[in-house]
Amino acid sequence: MYKDCFLKIIGIICLWLAMVLCSCNSNTEKGRNVLDESGIREHMTNARKIIVRNESRDIDDFIHRHNLNLEKSGTGLRFRYIRSKKKGGAPPENGSIVSLTRKLYLLDGTFCYSADENKPLEFRMGEDTEPAGMEEALYLMNPGDSAVLVIPSHLAYGMPGDGNKIPGAMPLYCLIKLLKVK
Repeated sequence: MYKDCFLKIIGIICLWLAMVLCSCNSNTEKGRNVLDESGIREHMTNARKIIVRNESRDIDDFIHRHNLNLEKSGTGLRFRYIRSKKKGGAPPENGSIVSLTRKLYLLDGTFCYSADENKPLEFRMGEDTEPAGMEEALYLMNPGDSAVLVIPSHLAYGMPGDGNKIPGAMPLYCLIKLLKVK
């Protein structure tokens, strides 16, 4: 999976480079080609669209293969909530400290991180310490609720990855349960 991801990223970079080099116009400044700024912006936008389209297709394939029934938010987050029968309090707000269990995987099934009820993950909402897609889901959960998430890379760790177990431009499969909101 890492090799496939690496090759995909290299391919996208090569495609982008080829588009930029082909966009050189005939204007010269001291004998050098000058790139048209709007042309570069257009090519970058098109490259990003290709990346998002390919990743969305990969996510849809994952969801189909695993027979997951997930909704899609406007940001691209795929989710399904499993509501607790017990009323455990109000959903978190920006600045709330949340405590949760989490299992985080790459779409190829590679395990990345976990936190369980004996050693839950705790963080302050809105401080960008955890993936934005996970926070997006948590804002709509009450303590005791669980969720199944597929988080696109732009809502996870983006192009650079996390520098440890999650490569760049990698969507994630995540199982969470909100334990407490302080």
